[in-house]
Amino acid sequence: MHTEKRLNRSILIFWYKRTHSKRISDRTKLKELYTGLAKLTEYERTFLYKKYYHERKKPTDKTMGEKYGLTEQEYREARISIEDKLYKAIKEV
Repeated sequence: MHTEKRLNRSILIFWYKRTHSKRISDRTKLKELYTGLAKLTEYERTFLYKKYYHERKKPTDKTMGEKYGLTEQEYREARISIEDKLYKAIKEV
């Protein structure tokens, strides 16, 4: 399960890069990602988008927590909860 989550998290980490890629393998991963994202609420999708959809360095959990009015720990727990929901949705595909 841990390895599976790490592999699925790479889908999020490279979200921006894969969106702008022409490689077929990247398009396949994006299809998986978007199928899973479709099962999340708009708030949850936006939450992950703001964290992961960046051309360059991703913002830290501390920075994101400040934007949401949460502590770093509260933000991390919320992010992990949403990511777990996404992983389960992707696994169902």
